[in-house]
Amino acid sequence: MRPIDVTPDWICEVISPSNASNDRVNKRRLYATHAVPFYWIVDPEERTLEALRFDAMSNVWVETGSYDDASVARIAPFEAIELEVGRLFPPK
Repeated sequence: MRPIDVTPDWICEVISPSNASNDRVNKRRLYATHAVPFYWIVDPEERTLEALRFDAMSNVWVETGSYDDASVARIAPFEAIELEVGRLFPPK
């Protein structure tokens, strides 16, 4: 992996069943270290989306929402768009 010189405004992590702890713990810590403003965690097995915002003043992630595949939501930083969360996953 090559270094990136610019901090992204948003990261969407799709949880890998074989590496979930790395995705949820190590990468989350890495993104906080670089103060990525918005972080979504998509879990295909659970069919959920967790949305987080980084609070640079307190240096912590703040959960802004948790959604299942029946949810229709407006989620920062894309709150101008209504998202049908179930469309992120294959049909049941």
